[in-house]
Amino acid sequence: MVNRLRTVMEAETQRLLQLLRTGGFWYRDQYRYDATPWDINNGCCEDWAEAVASQVRGAYVLWLDDDEDAPHYCRHCVIDYRRRYYDADCLDGVDDVMDLPILKGKKRPRGRRLLRPA
Repeated sequence: MVNRLRTVMEAETQRLLQLLRTGGFWYRDQYRYDATPWDINNGCCEDWAEAVASQVRGAYVLWLDDDEDAPHYCRHCVIDYRRRYYDADCLDGVDDVMDLPILKGKKRPRGRRLLRPA
């Protein structure tokens, strides 16, 4: 099943990269066409996670929310699969959500499950 997860995550990452590279996206004050997985994590993470969870049994969407008043506010959506955490920039997954590249150096966010796949 882990191979299925990897296949689906790679396909969804490529699908969203293609959409962003074709249609463009705003980053700061520039309209860009050079999307990377980092860009998916910073604007399309929910789309990515929901698409993956809908195709892989046992994969769950997990929102990571910080306190909005915190100095380094972070809101990020990841996949929780068998207690490993994945996002578009970390397809190998990590055991501790704080080891995801996007969260390195941030305080520990609260996690809450939002979606169970059909």
